Amino acid sequence: MGTVHTFPRMQRLGLEDVVTRLRKMPGRTLVPAEVAHVLRGVVLEPRSLAPFLWFRPDGYTRNVVHRDERFEVLVLCWAPGAASPIHDHEGQDCWLRVEQGVLALEDFRLCRGGEAPGPAQLETTPLVRRAMPGHVDRRTVRAGIHRVHCLDTPAVTVHVYSRPVHECLVFDMERRECSVRTVHDDTVGGVPLRESGDLQRLAVGHAAERTSHAGWTQ
Repeated sequence: MGTVHTFPRMQRLGLEDVVTRLRKMPGRTLVPAEVAHVLRGVVLEPRSLAPFLWFRPDGYTRNVVHRDERFEVLVLCWAPGAASPIHDHEGQDCWLRVEQGVLALEDFRLCRGGEAPGPAQLETTPLVRRAMPGHVDRRTVRAGIHRVHCLDTPAVTVHVYSRPVHECLVFDMERRECSVRTVHDDTVGGVPLRESGDLQRLAVGHAAERTSHAGWTQ
């Protein structure tokens, strides 16, 4: 008789419950293994993300869910074909969880410079990963430079940063240089900021029941 494998039942939580779990973690900084466990071990209720689903037709938006001195949680909404610049994360640990859509995650190695604005030489890594709903990706100080590219359909990702990121280094591979870019939010607590024009609200559809993650369609 073959072996019967059982899989742990995923816990269904709202996004606010994830924030509460992160806030309850002791210490001055988040513990990476515990953050990964929280993000991988739950199915997020789609309607808990509804206030933060603001899209821009030709790019991506940053929607703040929670921010304090220790960490921040954001929902990023990606139009098809939208891509981030090649960037780092201001020396912070960060986690990306895919809720909807498929994204290409491209990593880069720093060969020379790149620790401050000025000369910077990067090389690409041979692997470009396709991140599906439920996938959790972690960036560290040593492996922090990457680019995120949304593929054929709109995508939604949840991001946790070990401390708020106010600016980052953006890399230009052709010019072999990097520069500082200030990070701008589009909405806070589900409310658009005045300077964020051309935003469109996405209505949440029915959540799809799956064994490993939850998602929704337009």
